Amino acid sequence: EPDTLPDLHSAKERDALRYIHYDLVPDERLVFEYTLGLYGKPKLSATDISKRMGISLPKVSRLRRKIDKKLRARGV
Repeated sequence: EPDTLPDLHSAKERDALRYIHYDLVPDERLVFEYTLGLYGKPKLSATDISKRMGISLPKVSRLRRKIDKKLRARGV
């Protein structure tokens, strides 16, 4: 599989993003992909993510906070 992650500073960050991607629930995974423009998804704003997914803007924010917490726990 080609590396579809954006250019990052280190292999450690790429590995952490891959690990976290598979650790997310489906809604978190989509928000993660749209936020960073991963796996062929366009990079979108929170407003555009909420419209595309049919969820509220506050829910997108909550999901992003959960994702951020997981990233920080992995040192990214």
